[in-house]
Amino acid sequence: MPKDRIKSEIIDLVLIGDGPLFNHCVNFLRNKKFKIYIITSLNNSKKLNIKTDYFINYKKLYKIKKINFLLSIMNGKIIEKNILKKTKYAINFHDGPLPKYGGLYSSSWAILNSEKKHGCCWHEMGENVDIGNILSFKNFKIENEDTSYSIDLKSLYYGFNLFKKDIFKYIKKKKIIVKKRNNKLISYYGRSHFKNIPNLGFLNFNKSYEYNSKIFRALTTSKEKKNIIFQPKLLTLKGVEVIKSITKLKCKNTNLSKSLNNILKTRGYFELKYNKNCFRIELKNTKIKSLSIKNYKKINYFRYLKFI
Repeated sequence: MPKDRIKSEIIDLVLIGDGPLFNHCVNFLRNKKFKIYIITSLNNSKKLNIKTDYFINYKKLYKIKKINFLLSIMNGKIIEKNILKKTKYAINFHDGPLPKYGGLYSSSWAILNSEKKHGCCWHEMGENVDIGNILSFKNFKIENEDTSYSIDLKSLYYGFNLFKKDIFKYIKKKKIIVKKRNNKLISYYGRSHFKNIPNLGFLNFNKSYEYNSKIFRALTTSKEKKNIIFQPKLLTLKGVEVIKSITKLKCKNTNLSKSLNNILKTRGYFELKYNKNCFRIELKNTKIKSLSIKNYKKINYFRYLKFI
């Protein structure tokens, strides 16, 4: 974009974000011959493989006189008020159903809350996060084997379908249609809620397999979500280990370890029977050959996750 035009230019379409859904939306609009401007990470810009003329930064965005449509898609930054004020339609994609699951890690909280359904939506942006009117939404079933990661993938899939079906139509017509939202259901999960994750994500073998499986499913997230709280963990005598998989076993197997101490790896797994529950555990750290798990009766988990 020429520097001498940027202060007076009225921009039809700006996309801010990162990741697969963002890239699908960008490429879809490019194929439809729309003139768009993009703010994304350097790594993601290389994946898009488009002309540098499409890319702007926040400094240039502040100078633009008016924006007709601004789309925030898997964007980790909150859009500032002065940008929203000069934008006619500011739209955000949220990978959870609003207003019930605003904020962060919505799929994890849905599993922990034993929800049967989840969803995703596109909504108007306002001064507060995840508050604006709903423009398009899709609810879907949570299967028994679903993890946070698999639910997020469903959200991205349905989110792109909603974009093609509704949001693109609004962009073409330069007009949006809002749907009523039930603010009686409003809830928000922010960083202050992280301490409410059961045992901060450490499995507890004094509890049932079902209890531990729920924690595992809720905290099995995508690689992009790197917060250690939102990863299923074991507290061992040598430190914290992240769990790759957990499986329920039949307790008839006589080869199962009957103790939490010195569990030997068998065929890549650790198998144990404890408190009438039988488990098979696979760790992400494949170098560990034996495992001693700490007793879970009275543990201050915050001690092991000092950054909280």
